[in-house]
Amino acid sequence: MSRIAQDIILRPVITENSMDGIADRKYTFEVAKDANKIEIAKAVEELFGVKVSKVNTCLLYTSD
Repeated sequence: MSRIAQDIILRPVITENSMDGIADRKYTFEVAKDANKIEIAKAVEELFGVKVSKVNTCLLYTSD
């Protein structure tokens, strides 16, 4: 099943910590829960026209 980039990259994360990473050219996005690192890298490259060198992921649990 092939998904489009907009289904993988949901929205940017705007926090003080993520803004500090922009100086180092590190960007933070909320992504689909079932997306893997390869899919995330391809989606970012397609949406923003950049070359992704590394993808880091983490799971955040909210109290929703």
